Amino acid sequence: MATFYRSFTELLKLKFKKANWLILFGVLGSLLLNLFNSINRGTLIGDRPGGLSFVHNWALLYSIFAFFLFFAFYCLQYFTHFHVNRSQTWRLIPLSSMRLYWDNLLTSFVATVGFAIYELLVLAVLTLLGMLTDKVLRYNINEIFQSIFNGSYVINFKVILPNTLGVLLVLILTGFFFYLLVDFICFSSQTLANFIPGNNVKIYKNIIFLLLLILMSWLTASANLYVKDIFLYPSMYLYGEVSRTFINLSKAAIIMIIFDMIFLLLDLFLYKKYYEATPK
Repeated sequence: MATFYRSFTELLKLKFKKANWLILFGVLGSLLLNLFNSINRGTLIGDRPGGLSFVHNWALLYSIFAFFLFFAFYCLQYFTHFHVNRSQTWRLIPLSSMRLYWDNLLTSFVATVGFAIYELLVLAVLTLLGMLTDKVLRYNINEIFQSIFNGSYVINFKVILPNTLGVLLVLILTGFFFYLLVDFICFSSQTLANFIPGNNVKIYKNIIFLLLLILMSWLTASANLYVKDIFLYPSMYLYGEVSRTFINLSKAAIIMIIFDMIFLLLDLFLYKKYYEATPK
C-alpha cells in the first residue's frame, strides 16, 4: 500500500502542476477584460444597469472564465492520464497494472475536483472583495439574508440539497464515463491491432481506433432516451426544466454506475492483459 500511496501522490502532483497557470490565466484574463470594459463604457458587462463595481464585474467575468477553464483542465487531465497509461516508466514501478490504472484514474478525478474547489475559492475571494467595495451589493445580500431569517423567502433545503447532490453525482459519474470510454477505445484499438499480422501495426491501430470512435459515436447518437436524459438532466435541472424529462436522478445515477462499471472492468482487463507500454 505504501507504493500505491507514493504513486498516488506523485501522479497527483503531476496532474495538478498546470492548475496554478490556468487559475492565473483566468484571474489576469478577466482582470484585463474588465479593465477594457471599464475604459470602453457601454460595451459588454462594463456598463450593465445596476452600477456594478469594478471588483464585482471582475468576479462575474472570472466566473465565466472559470467555467471554460474547468473543461480545459478536464481535457488536459486526460492527456496526462493517457501518457501515464502508455509510459513504460510508470509500468515498471513495483505496482500491479490494476492498481496503477486505479491510481491513474483516481488522481485524475481528485485533481479535477481539486481544481474546481480552487476556482470556487478564488471566486469567493473576488466576491468578498466585491462586497467590500460595492455598497449596492452589500445591501442586496443583506436584504436576502433578512428575507430568509424573517421567513418571507423560504428555501426548501429538503428538496434543494438532495437534488443538488444528485446532480453532482451524475456529473461525476459522467466525467468518469468519458475517461473510461476513451480508454476503452484506445485499449481495444491496440489490442485488435496486435492480433493483425504484418509490420504496419501502427497504421492498423489508427484505422481501428477511427472505426471504433465512429462506432461509439454512432451508438451514443442512436442511444435511447434514457442515455440522452442522463447527459441533459444536469442542465435541465439548472434551468428549472426537470419536468420535461421522465427520468429522475436516482435512475440516472444507477444507469451511469452500470455503464461506468462495465467500461471499468473492460479497461482493467485490456490494460492488464493486452495494452503495452512504450519507452517514451
